[in-house]
Amino acid sequence: MNKKDFLKKIKSSNNPYFVKDILTMFLKKEIFLKKIYDNINYLWIQKSNLDENNEIINRIRNNNHTFVDKESKDIYYKTRSIWCTLCTLWKWVTVVLSYKCHRDCFFCYEETPLDPKVVIDPYLKDDMDRIYWIIDDAFKDESNKTLAITWGEPFLFVDKVYEILNYVQNKYPWKHTRIYTTGDIMDEEILKNLNLLWLDEIRYSIKPFEEPKLELFRLTKKYIKAVLIEMPVMPNTKDYMIDILTKIDNDWYIDWINLNELTFNNLNKEKYKEAWLKLDLPESENEIYHRYFDVSKVEIWVSWSKKLCLELIDIFSNKNAWFFMHYCDLDTVSNHHYVHKREVAKFLMIPYYKITKFSLNKFLRIYNNLDKALAIINKNSIKEYYYSWNYIDLSVDNKNIFINESFLLVIIYKNFNNTSLVDFEILNM
Repeated sequence: MNKKDFLKKIKSSNNPYFVKDILTMFLKKEIFLKKIYDNINYLWIQKSNLDENNEIINRIRNNNHTFVDKESKDIYYKTRSIWCTLCTLWKWVTVVLSYKCHRDCFFCYEETPLDPKVVIDPYLKDDMDRIYWIIDDAFKDESNKTLAITWGEPFLFVDKVYEILNYVQNKYPWKHTRIYTTGDIMDEEILKNLNLLWLDEIRYSIKPFEEPKLELFRLTKKYIKAVLIEMPVMPNTKDYMIDILTKIDNDWYIDWINLNELTFNNLNKEKYKEAWLKLDLPESENEIYHRYFDVSKVEIWVSWSKKLCLELIDIFSNKNAWFFMHYCDLDTVSNHHYVHKREVAKFLMIPYYKITKFSLNKFLRIYNNLDKALAIINKNSIKEYYYSWNYIDLSVDNKNIFINESFLLVIIYKNFNNTSLVDFEILNM
């Protein structure tokens, strides 16, 4: 049934509450998907080969000192950094000094890093006060043990980096602190100051096809306890990646390599196409919508990036590389968000809700013949339900009891904190 006929049929139900709810969700979904598909339809699509990836993962499982985490699905060689471990547990806080950056990387999540659309100015008191409020609020939970300063290039505002680290050191001296940076602005004076402020970890990024800054890494290790490389892995760059990782391994100054799956950020579509990158889309529109609804960053797999990340861990674990390696893929990062949402959903749980894979709340709604529905509910001793004067909500487990009756039956999806209707499945129209 096409959309026009579907909408006509909805309106023909003559139930205004049903029509209002369904049309609201229908339009919400259409608008959301249009924003994504306007960009996706410009790019090439290519499904990754899951069998090939699983074959490499099975090899990794059998390598010395390599691990696949059962809960988070993280894949790593030797160990993860403390931050990566806490990330899987949702025990972290990140503050953004500014979205401004002197670089303009096509895979960045800020559309215009040279002139950000979202402006955070660390020299404005209100913006800095908000950063301190975020830190204080997060550290009310004593199990939160790590702070990151990130986004843009933090060292464009080096005095404010010092200010934040000083604040944390004085108020929360046992918290683990780290900074993400390109390293372009780093010098020995800055590193000495970071050492005095007890910075625990620094993460340097390497943009695809750059050479590693080996002299900077050696200098950094004199002052900072943990030095990491974090970078997205472009597909079809195996020779380049082996070359730079070998140079880093031979130098012995990097503690961890974090390989990130390259994703499409729903921005810069022209640059993705120029690089001949292809997307590996989720299976269906529903999965796209449910996966990304209520998520601040839309990330879609770039085909073959994961395969190369896995191959690199396989290669360097077999070489007994000096550094530790960790592969952070889209599913792992998403899983952390869904775990957090699932915990919120469980806390706010309505007894007859089901929590879906993407942490939406799922239940059955009956829109008509409510007296008759109540009689069936009582006859079947259904205890958990909600009765309103224009609908009844109950568990989807009960759908077969009503499916052959003259009811308007809809499976409803609500967001994880129960504030809005998200999606629907009409069962008997």
